[in-house]
Amino acid sequence: MRVVGDFRRGRSGAVAAAPRRRRKANETIAELRQRLDEAEADFIALRDPLLPEEEARVAELAAAMGAADFAEEEELAALARKRHWRLRDLVAQTCGAPHESTSDEGGAL
Repeated sequence: MRVVGDFRRGRSGAVAAAPRRRRKANETIAELRQRLDEAEADFIALRDPLLPEEEARVAELAAAMGAADFAEEEELAALARKRHWRLRDLVAQTCGAPHESTSDEGGAL
């Protein structure tokens, strides 16, 4: 019992752990942004380059996506998956404008 009591009071002879310094929110945010930037760079490095005919087709499909026809978006999503791109990145690179996917299927890439 005495050993347990000493341990609870911190007199067990073991080295007590040093108190942790609380990180400021801005330090945490800066670290997370740096990790996100690194992950984004890694993701971009893993992409396969688009063939010239694929790039032309993406431009055609992206221009036609303004209509309510989802066939273009599905074809774009399939091409994005094939070349390891995110749909929004593929459309943004060819059109120069950011695109929000209307479905979750293609936007996760």
